Amino acid sequence: MILKGSYGLNNGYEIASLNDNNEIRLINAKHPLIDKNKVIPNDFYLGGENNRIIVISGPNAGGKTVALKTIALLVLMNQCGLPIPIKEGTLPVFRNIFVEIGDEQSIEESLSGFSSHMKHVSNILNNIDSHSLVVIDELGSKTDPSEGEALAKAVIEYIENSNAIAMVTTHYLGIKDYAKENSQITLASMGFDEETLNPTYRLLINVVGRSYALEISSRLGLKDEIIKRAREFKSSKSNDLDALIDELSEKLKKENEYVNSLKNKEEELVRKLEDAQKEKEKIQKQYEKAIQEVADKKEEMIEEAYLEIQSIVDEFKESSKEGYKPHLKNNAVNKLDGLSDSGLAEKVQEAEIKVGDTVKITSIGKIGKVIDIKGNKCIIESSNNKIKISLGELEKTTPIEDKNKSKVKVNRPDGLTHSIPISLNLIGMRVEEALIQLRNYIDAALLARLERVTIIHGYGTGALRKAVHEYLKGCKYVESFELGGFNEGGAGATVVTLKKKK
Repeated sequence: MILKGSYGLNNGYEIASLNDNNEIRLINAKHPLIDKNKVIPNDFYLGGENNRIIVISGPNAGGKTVALKTIALLVLMNQCGLPIPIKEGTLPVFRNIFVEIGDEQSIEESLSGFSSHMKHVSNILNNIDSHSLVVIDELGSKTDPSEGEALAKAVIEYIENSNAIAMVTTHYLGIKDYAKENSQITLASMGFDEETLNPTYRLLINVVGRSYALEISSRLGLKDEIIKRAREFKSSKSNDLDALIDELSEKLKKENEYVNSLKNKEEELVRKLEDAQKEKEKIQKQYEKAIQEVADKKEEMIEEAYLEIQSIVDEFKESSKEGYKPHLKNNAVNKLDGLSDSGLAEKVQEAEIKVGDTVKITSIGKIGKVIDIKGNKCIIESSNNKIKISLGELEKTTPIEDKNKSKVKVNRPDGLTHSIPISLNLIGMRVEEALIQLRNYIDAALLARLERVTIIHGYGTGALRKAVHEYLKGCKYVESFELGGFNEGGAGATVVTLKKKK
């Protein structure tokens, strides 16, 4: 098997696929023993439902016999498991391969060329079946033309009735006429260049060929006077018949070219349809991906909105002053439904709101300043608290002084008036720096006699909040502390109650 593979690779051969419908289809098939730089490739189509028999005519020395040998050799090579000299192809597995090519007359057996020929043909007909390949060169030749032609017709008919696949060559005009009337028989001819009087060795399907005996004889050196005399011997009827064959061949050739042109256009159309289908599938996948991305984004935005609303509801529950108000939760749920139904995109107002604008949170009426925008989310600062919220929940407003930013004036012992804010923003500071600021702020708040202050530490990782709470626990000036409630920064802030100074 390795040697077979190497043989195929070294020669650039291919492996034909197998089929069970008795079909021979070989593209660019070449005779394996002819110089690869000189051999002419041909396409062969036999078998299947139609064209089980090909009758090849054409000039002498035009390649008819080579075509027969090519088919027989490639079938044998394939059944031996060998790669074959083709571009692509498919072959059945034949039970029998019968070949009758050449002149094997025998003086010892008193066999003439015709006798030897018919003996082989008889043996073939006695053994063929529907799984046989039959290859016969010059069927019915080497005898009286009228009887040989009649025998050839009868043999072809018998092969046809046996359902075998066959390739036959002939010069008999009668066989050509018989083949034209039978749907299972395909006429073919080996090409011949009438200008150069040279064969092209191309197999032409659906073309009736003639022998060009006089032309070839002239090319091979037979004296012109003999050629001229031979033409005179040809009857006018024969000349008319040759002319008719030429005319029919030309029509068949043009028809074949037209059919091939249609076939090529059909193949091109099929390729374009396949390309269009692939492009359609590609666009469909892109569309589905885009739809999925939009759906995922919407789901993400709705989930974020739900978490924010749930956070507000939790704050309602924990608020010690206002208590839990069911109608507020209902409002929050209705707000979520509105986000899901109408689409968050319709509420985004990136083109209207920008960093630095003064805005109002429409759901609670709180005023703040936009300090950062990312996508459809923004961070606003209100009463020294930073709140992350959707742009769709904001509307621009005119700057007004936030009452929560009011400052308390206190009289210090030194007689100087100093204003102390009621909140301290530690967001963005390191823990060490934040604790220093916190300690100084608590001292200042005590001095200003503030009873309740807010420490803004944000959410983050929770490290800053934990450090603030640890400090407050150990501070002797702190009465109590708790996370901010609604409108107090929530879990991002801590409200501290200071001990009253006696």
